[in-house]
Parts: sequence; structure tokens; C-alpha cells
Amino acid sequence: MLRRLWIISLLISSISIEYLDAQYRAFPIDDGHSSITFSTYFSKVIKVPGSFGNYWGHVLYDPNDITKLSASVVIDVSTINTNVKFRDDHLKRADFFDVENHPYITFSSEKVVKDSDGYALSGTIQIKGQVKQIQIPFQIIDELNPDPWGNERFTLAGKFQLNRNDFGLGEEGEFFHRSINEGIDIELVMTMAIRNTDRYSLFNHPFGKAIYDLIIEKGASAGLEYFAAHKDEQEHKFVHAPQFLDMFAQRLVQYKELEKAIAVYQYNQEQFPAEDFTYANLANAYFMNEKKKQARSFAEKALERNEFNTLGLELNRLLDK
Repeated sequence: MLRRLWIISLLISSISIEYLDAQYRAFPIDDGHSSITFSTYFSKVIKVPGSFGNYWGHVLYDPNDITKLSASVVIDVSTINTNVKFRDDHLKRADFFDVENHPYITFSSEKVVKDSDGYALSGTIQIKGQVKQIQIPFQIIDELNPDPWGNERFTLAGKFQLNRNDFGLGEEGEFFHRSINEGIDIELVMTMAIRNTDRYSLFNHPFGKAIYDLIIEKGASAGLEYFAAHKDEQEHKFVHAPQFLDMFAQRLVQYKELEKAIAVYQYNQEQFPAEDFTYANLANAYFMNEKKKQARSFAEKALERNEFNTLGLELNRLLDK
């Protein structure tokens, strides 16, 4: 009996340790150093390349175990670019992507599996209202490391193919289907980065420095009271934007001052209740501070305001497990 209790206790302990040791962190996609490109063939021999200019996403990543990686990505289809305007305009019309009714392509991962060439990310993609299961083979081409500016970043690259007919992309008629390949080759290079807030000029400005020093020395309430009392004296409009205090909270997260970060994020969310990212960032701070109930609540509130908030999507999915 004692042996059985010892084994059960050991199993519970190992599960708890595995959960606590998981170094999940939410990395936004750095779209300035990433790319989503595609190509197909016209008349079997003329390669037509293209890309999307606007997309966003988050990756939950544990560098100790790549198989725990999880990703949500949203692509703005209206930013499609094949370097020919009339073709791009046509691709946005109803017979192709129907941007008016289906403005976004979305991808949500389900699991990572290891294969002979690296890894594959399985999940669902939605294009033009059609949802399909896909698998994206990928490799880690740059491990998690600080870059020359101190930003934490890592990079993944992958290639896969979609059949455009699976999503109703293209005109009716034999001529069209004989002219344009059914297969669309897609190539991804995704760099994820968490910014080094030490490089933000905000903290060298007298007003910003005063707020941050008060938060560190006397607590979040002291810094926020100073902000509230003196913000109207500042000429720069950015002081009144929701991104202003968000940057203070980012820095507090960077230096593991999570309770203070939560207080700043909470104040910012209350000041800007219509902004979905204020809820999502607060949820992430609660998650990092191991307060799952609060994290789940604010992740859901972020999604109530914007169903395409990828940080909210990722946190919600993780907290469902």
C-alpha cells in the first residue's frame, strides 16, 4: 500500500514539475524580418510569384521542447502582391479570394511532430470560408538567441503546397483550369522576437524616466499616480495613447517584475477598455505569473473584442489543456 502511494505521489510530482518547468513564452511574429511567399505556374512554364504584405501572429514556445510549440497566424488577404496590379485586383474578387466577404486567411496549429527532415506543424487553415487540415514541414534555422540589439529572437522556415480547388480559388471553365496550376507552392520564413526594452528612448525622457523610477522604487501605484497627475502637461500625443504605458509594462516583464507589470497593464486596460491588446497583454502577464484563472479571463475578453487577436487565441488554447 505504501509503495502504491509512493508511486502515485511520484507521478503527481513529476507531472507538476513538468508543467512548472515548461518555459512557455509568447513570441510575436516580427513581420519586418519574416515573409509569406507563394508561387504557381501559368501555361505550365511561366512561374508567377507573389506575397502577402500584412500579417500577424503569436507563437507559444518552450525552447526546451520544440514539440510544445503552438502558433496562430492571421493574413490580410487584401495585401496580396504579384507585382501586376490588374492581376492583384482580380485575385481579390469573388472568383478568387473574395476579400470583401473573407478578408483574412487564418492558421491555427494543433501539434508538432518530428520527422526525418526536421519537424512538421499540423493544424487548420481557413481560406475563403473553407477549413482544411494541413501539415507544414519546418526547420529551426536560428535558435533562440539575443540579436545584436538584445532582442530575443528565433527563426523557423517551412515549405508546403495547397490545392487551390480545395478552397474554391479560380474561375469556372476548362481553359482557366488548364492554364493555371492547381498546386500553389508556399514558403514561410518566420522570425519571432521579444523586444529589448532597454533600447526604447522613452525611458531616457525625463517624464518616462520619472514614472519608471517611481514604479521600481515605490511601487506601481506611485508611478501611475505621477503619470495621471502630469500626463496633461506633456505635449507629445503618444503619452495619451494605449501603447505608452504598455511599454512600461513590457519593461517590467523583461526584468521579471511581474506583479508591478500586472498593475500597470491593469491600469492601462481600464483606461482603454475598447483596445483588445490591453486585455491580451494583461492576460499574458497573469500567465507568466502563474495565475491561470485571471489569464484565461482576460484572454477571453481580448477575443470578445477582436477574434483575430493571436495572443488571446494562443493563451486561450494553452489554458484549455
